[in-house]
Amino acid sequence: MPSPIGRRLAGVALVSAALLMTELALTRIFSVVMYYHFAFLAISIALFGVSASGVFAYLARRRLDRFDTDTMLAAESIVYAVATIVALFWLVRLRVGLNYSPHNLALMLTIYALAALPFFAGGLVVTLAISRFSSHVNAIYAADLIGAAGGCLILIPLLDRLGAPGVVLAAAVLSVAAGLLFAGDRARVRIAVAGAFVLALPIAGQLSGRAGFDIVDTKGHRGDTVLFSKWNAFSRIGVYARAHGDWSLSPAYKGPLPETRFMDIDSAASTPILGLAPDLSNAQYLRYELTALAYQLVGTRAPSSAPQSPGPQVPSGFTALVIGPGGGRDLASALVFGAARVDGVEINPIIADDVMRDRFRGFSGGIYANPRVRIAVDDGRSFVRRTPNRYDVIQASLVDTWAATAAGAYTLTENTLYTVEAFDDYLDHLNDEGILSITRWVADGLRLVSLAQAACEHRGWSAADRLAIVRQDSVATLLLKKSPFTAAEIASLRGIADRLAFDVAFGKSMLFGNGLSALLTLLGISTALVVLFVIGPLALVDRQHARPRGWLPWLVYFGALGAGFMLIEVSVLQRFVLLLGHPVYSLTVTLFSLLLGTGLGAAWSRRFPDKALAQAGIGAVLGVALIGVLVIAVTGPIIDWAIPLPRAARMLIAVAMLLPMGLALGMPMPTGLRLLSDRAPQMMPWAWGINGALSVLGATLAIFIAMNWGFRVTLLSASAVYLAAATALLVATEH
Repeated sequence: MPSPIGRRLAGVALVSAALLMTELALTRIFSVVMYYHFAFLAISIALFGVSASGVFAYLARRRLDRFDTDTMLAAESIVYAVATIVALFWLVRLRVGLNYSPHNLALMLTIYALAALPFFAGGLVVTLAISRFSSHVNAIYAADLIGAAGGCLILIPLLDRLGAPGVVLAAAVLSVAAGLLFAGDRARVRIAVAGAFVLALPIAGQLSGRAGFDIVDTKGHRGDTVLFSKWNAFSRIGVYARAHGDWSLSPAYKGPLPETRFMDIDSAASTPILGLAPDLSNAQYLRYELTALAYQLVGTRAPSSAPQSPGPQVPSGFTALVIGPGGGRDLASALVFGAARVDGVEINPIIADDVMRDRFRGFSGGIYANPRVRIAVDDGRSFVRRTPNRYDVIQASLVDTWAATAAGAYTLTENTLYTVEAFDDYLDHLNDEGILSITRWVADGLRLVSLAQAACEHRGWSAADRLAIVRQDSVATLLLKKSPFTAAEIASLRGIADRLAFDVAFGKSMLFGNGLSALLTLLGISTALVVLFVIGPLALVDRQHARPRGWLPWLVYFGALGAGFMLIEVSVLQRFVLLLGHPVYSLTVTLFSLLLGTGLGAAWSRRFPDKALAQAGIGAVLGVALIGVLVIAVTGPIIDWAIPLPRAARMLIAVAMLLPMGLALGMPMPTGLRLLSDRAPQMMPWAWGINGALSVLGATLAIFIAMNWGFRVTLLSASAVYLAAATALLVATEH
């Protein structure tokens, strides 16, 4: 049997793994049952619950001191399992809309409270372990981080096999196992019986069908017949016996339309599966589509000189790259206009392999297997950066962030398809007369225009003679040509728009979408709850007790560590999607490497001698601030160099870059806790709570900065926050 401290460390690691798995699985569940905006909420809830547990441990410290540590940790682990199961049972059944109403506000607060329960219970286990075993704080903190890294490592295969609700239930199993590790010899049998009873209830409910944990009714699909559904690591794909509408078809078209099936990602981002004839004879209506404007222009040119793809030869025509082909509509559009070769990049293997190449291959006319079509399962932006090919048209139609991938939800940043750097990549991979075609909602038009203008400015071009915006109802297509539009092309475009009753528009008539407003609302809710349940109770209680000398700099220090860590983590996760080529790989490799490195850094910081601990802590914090600046300088060139390499090599490069960063990030927190435990041990729960509180706000703030000012500004903000932490620690240790 392992030593007592060994069992405790293993128990903490299991609880931390369960917390991370629950957090990321909830982003999937929230994205399916509500909207992708609420995936952001899961991160905030997790951090809030953990920080609130620190406050509770501080306020109830005298009562908790009456209980034996191991017994309490074992019992709390079982409570964590119960809270997880209860929360999941209700969360898969509650629905909330985006409109602001008292009913929806009450539902959102209910969801927040329910989802916070497991993080409060699990966070209390970690908080109590850190405060009770302060002499081993480095080892406990390291076990916490390494356990979270392990949870990240097993998350992807579990999501693929069990789906998001199954992962949450698996987390409950881990918490019961942690309870057995914490329990002493006398209590272990009682904990085992209690754990078995707790786990038997959801198993019985699931098997009987009376109280299951599956998501049955998703938003917008109550009563629909489900033809196909499947989870993987970053989405739930559903296909329904229901026709899919068409947002961008010209009102001038009066003919028949092919049969369709409604396919969606997380019940939000939808795409039609077209019931196509193999010869595309029933797809000619696509000539009236707004999304096919670029093909209207290039289809009238002389044949492209691009080499033909292997396989049956077809008449020479233009080449196209379709990012996010989904149910095949854009692929069919290119073929209808005479494309010689169409490359499609579909990020979701369920769509490509299970739906389009298997279950609905016959219905879709085998569009994914057409001899002129080549499909790659990859991240669109990464594929564009790596491919040596150039195209006459690069198209992305309504490929948006209305479904949160596990990595996308965690990084909380806009899709990397819509950045200035991405537009540069697209232009690099167009032929000299090539056209970039981006179709988005009208509300996103101003942002598209600004991206196109910035990309042109980088090259010393004027966007005025290369850019066109054409609108149909609530959808707009941006056309950005690598060379200036000729007079003949402009006349042709205007003629097409007049014939099809489309509107030619430019930037000023468009507004930003409501993604930022939803984000700001969530930031407001998180801030209010943090003040109400974390900062407020601590401040009120401490009015009755003499605060230790230097209490404010200590709180600034630990708060800055929480905010700064999230700013760096969000930035790096988003950046490495481009290198690794898929959100799932970014999540697994990036988060695992960072957490493992952080845990190793926390363990290694134990070597800092007590006499020089303050100087070592300040040096460690300054080192992190410097790393933030270095990452800005080195990641771009390294990613550019590494993108053509095989995926395994890119993963190794990512690990080699992230582990040292994690080592540095892992040192300031346990070093500060060691200093605080010697000078003001009663403030340790305060420190843990304020660190979690600022992590809540830092995560959402990181999204806001990244969406408005980008990767570099987010990292510079992180460096500034760590500089503030170093200053605060210097002041605190001088008292």
